[in-house]
Amino acid sequence: MLFGAYAHADTRHPMDIMVLRPLPAPIVSEVATTSASVALPDLSGWFDTSSSTLNDVAKQSIYFQYGELKQICPAIYPPLPSCMPKVTAKGLATTTLNDLKPGTWYYVRYIKDSSIACIKAPCPTNERRSEQTTFLTLGSNLATSTATSSDDRGSERKNENKQKKFKRDLWYRTRGDEVKTLQELLIKLGFLKDEATGFFGVNTLKAVKSYQREVMHIPPTGKVGPLTRSSLHVED
Repeated sequence: MLFGAYAHADTRHPMDIMVLRPLPAPIVSEVATTSASVALPDLSGWFDTSSSTLNDVAKQSIYFQYGELKQICPAIYPPLPSCMPKVTAKGLATTTLNDLKPGTWYYVRYIKDSSIACIKAPCPTNERRSEQTTFLTLGSNLATSTATSSDDRGSERKNENKQKKFKRDLWYRTRGDEVKTLQELLIKLGFLKDEATGFFGVNTLKAVKSYQREVMHIPPTGKVGPLTRSSLHVED
């Protein structure tokens, strides 16, 4: 039985209409010591299935929210301003996050504020959040070494090439060569029994969650973000 907005004929995948899925994670690039660029992913069909692009009304209600991933804050109310998430202006498809700390893990997500459509108070579902992307700013200790041996430089190049195996985050229903590489590695580690097809399906999702739970010992999300990618690079 379907309820509410989904109580009608729908041609989407059954897993898509059983729950209101989180929106796809934002794209992070150009990470520096104190800044990083963030952009909305392709949101075609997420808010209006009859439209091929994100309409202007929906775009104007979206903003980015970000903060330190491993920040320790005292359990007091109201919380300290430094412990509150930071937000950007609404309506930005891409922006730069500034004033970040060097060598620090951050999370960023975007939120679609739908409060204008809420006709009851309180309104518990007046916003829709995306999955979060985590990233590590460049550390200030990168320039502390005054000399580097040729062996060290060779090792750095090897690690850099290895890091390029997964250039982006991967999640359910993504496709491509990197997904195939992920599947081949999960097969090698014994977490995936299927063939490597290049499509991030349900079985791949379960395999990633098992890896996160059994190897990384973190809450399994099924998303291959920076932490999971780094762990997989070590396994390879």
